[in-house]
Amino acid sequence: MIEAPISIHEITTKINKGIYEDVDSFVNDFELMKENAQSYNEKGSEIYEDAERVKQIVLEKIEEWNAKHGDEGKEKYFEQVKKAELSVIDELVNYKQRGRKLSDLFMDIPSKDDYPDYHVVITSPMAFNDLRQEVEEGKLKDFDSFTERALLIFTNARAYNEEGSQVYQDSLVLEKQFNQRLEKVKSKIKMEKPAGYDEWIAKSGASSGGSVLKLKLKQQEKQSTPQTKVKLSLKKQQREEQQDVKEEASAEPTTVAAADEQSAMGVDDGTTNVLTGDVTMEEVEEEKKPRYVDENRTRAEGKTDADALIKSVSMTSIIPTSKAPQKALPAGTDLFQAIMPASKSRTVQSFAYHIPYYHHSVNVNVTLHESLNTRHHELIVQLNSRALSPIYSSHSSNWVDTENINNEKPIQSRYELRLAPGLNEVEIVANAAAARGLPTRQSTAHQYTNEESERYTIWINLGR
Repeated sequence: MIEAPISIHEITTKINKGIYEDVDSFVNDFELMKENAQSYNEKGSEIYEDAERVKQIVLEKIEEWNAKHGDEGKEKYFEQVKKAELSVIDELVNYKQRGRKLSDLFMDIPSKDDYPDYHVVITSPMAFNDLRQEVEEGKLKDFDSFTERALLIFTNARAYNEEGSQVYQDSLVLEKQFNQRLEKVKSKIKMEKPAGYDEWIAKSGASSGGSVLKLKLKQQEKQSTPQTKVKLSLKKQQREEQQDVKEEASAEPTTVAAADEQSAMGVDDGTTNVLTGDVTMEEVEEEKKPRYVDENRTRAEGKTDADALIKSVSMTSIIPTSKAPQKALPAGTDLFQAIMPASKSRTVQSFAYHIPYYHHSVNVNVTLHESLNTRHHELIVQLNSRALSPIYSSHSSNWVDTENINNEKPIQSRYELRLAPGLNEVEIVANAAAARGLPTRQSTAHQYTNEESERYTIWINLGR
């Protein structure tokens, strides 16, 4: 009556001998055992029902095993995807072009308080810190969802900022770097994409930001360089670096004559910056890594702001004099002036200003230390990475004028800037040879001995 008898004993023997080549043949034997029992015994009997229960238990155990071990393969693949995504973010955040880190203004979503119009124009804000958080939380389990979220950083920047502005151009560069680096890390994934991985993602709701499956993965190694968070918001810049410079006592405030309303705040060491007119100003956090090789960010022991190469930088708006048609200025428009004195302890300073559209033309005056009359030096002023020439300078050459070596007046240089709508970067760098008498003219101007260097970075957000 039973043509192919089989029992759990025979099935166990087959397992021990490795006869089963796949799970299906294993399940088929339990199905055969059930059919044999139910064919020989009456329906409703205990053995009849037990045969059904044994088969069901086997199927449940197989399903549990598949769920556990099948997901392990998918989780291992996801671990590699996650590591690759984080490496792309790290590389973009630390990417520099001509010594300037491009990611600073893409780190955080602009504040709704400071930029309410941004959140009207941009319906899906995204920034590097938010993208990193989504990756670390396991919300982006495949490269397609990661790419979709990452590209928002760059497309949003171009949607909000004027074409040709520094932010607009930086977004193009960063997007190109993103695509190149993503393809590179994808090619290094060692595992093949597991079968059913997309279904596993959909089930976990990861890509859509739903419930996230908690994985027991090795904690991702922290990157070697600390992250710097720099917000686009220039009104309420927040310090996020892990290492703070000890703040000194406040300096005596600098005053501007006939200033009706003054706004002042310290930068690193308590120096005061005075501003008049319709302008807001805040400090911008410096980068962790120096932009220039061997750049010393603090003054040598025993030196103060009295020894600064750059004694001060001032910025003043210019009244338009062109006869060409121009946008009418608002009634009661005030000019503005910003004074940025030397820091007591820092050789590198950064400032940020938000100014109305009608202050698109400004004069920048740089005052250098009088000792530079007898020292080989150079002054570099750039607007959006473009070098500028002074419209006036009290010192005609970077080399020492031996006929006027007793000149004790500071060196004055004036530059005229035409700002673009949106964010502008003004960088002022002074380099000087050591004060050791009259230097000999060298074949290469940059070959100083014990060179001193100071830098000001000024971010100007011009309204529209």
